[in-house]
Amino acid sequence: DTLTASTMVVSSETVTKGTYGGYVSISEQLLDWSEVSMLTVLLDDMARIYANTTDNVAADALVAGATTTGAFGDPTVPADWLAWIGASSTTILTASNGNNPNTLFCSADVFGDLIALSDTVDRPLFPNLNAQNAFGAMAVTTDVGTAFGCRVVRDRNFASNTLILGDASGFEIFESQKGAISVDVPSTLSRTIAFRGYFATLMIDADKFVKASS
Repeated sequence: DTLTASTMVVSSETVTKGTYGGYVSISEQLLDWSEVSMLTVLLDDMARIYANTTDNVAADALVAGATTTGAFGDPTVPADWLAWIGASSTTILTASNGNNPNTLFCSADVFGDLIALSDTVDRPLFPNLNAQNAFGAMAVTTDVGTAFGCRVVRDRNFASNTLILGDASGFEIFESQKGAISVDVPSTLSRTIAFRGYFATLMIDADKFVKASS
């Protein structure tokens, strides 16, 4: 048969960019009279605060952008987890035109419920030894693991009772970490040290996510 003409439409998306960072002013005397490693400790702490702040922005944006919800039962019952995973994956596959979920995003308390799941003889469903017949592998020593075939991401910046199943390609993060900058201020015999960066998120396709609701 004769082929049918089609048109590919490319739409633009508005990305709201933000600048994050902070600075401190240190006297010349303090710099001269302190250990050289003090600056390293200071910069490490500024980088840590920057990372936690931008992570919180990403966590809030993902929760707000995941608008589709699916009823969830008892988080301590394995059967309820399986029912929610199955129903949510079907929703994502249908609504997003054939995409499959690959990631479970969860708050610290939900991660605790998940890792505590066991069978009828109290064997953990997600042993950190990664048994071949297990549903996945998780450990309290890391914020990532696997469960029900999906990557598990635990983030303390998610609000309590947060659980989202999704295809991670539907949520974009943009970052330009500019790092540290130092400027001497002769008038006050001090040095101003700043740590900064640009950070933005964008929900590309909300149909690729389902958020658990009680």
